[in-house]
Amino acid sequence: MKKDDDTGLVCMRVADMPIPSAASVIGRCDECDERIWIAHTSPRTDKRFCVACAKAMYGKPKMEVTKRSLAEAVDYLRRKGQIV
Repeated sequence: MKKDDDTGLVCMRVADMPIPSAASVIGRCDECDERIWIAHTSPRTDKRFCVACAKAMYGKPKMEVTKRSLAEAVDYLRRKGQIV
């Protein structure tokens, strides 16, 4: 996959995350054929890649910070006792 191709779905490898946090099915990375978790709520796409292949192809991914993701991060840190 080259950078000018259509977008693909980047998923966690089963080896890196044995138990996913969302309802998921196991699929295969289109690049390395590694087993990956594909969330039921993820957008439908023809191309699916593991994080390692995506980083190798595109470098460090940029994360979109939303109000929900920020709230989840703050709640996580509060439960861990790292912030009050």
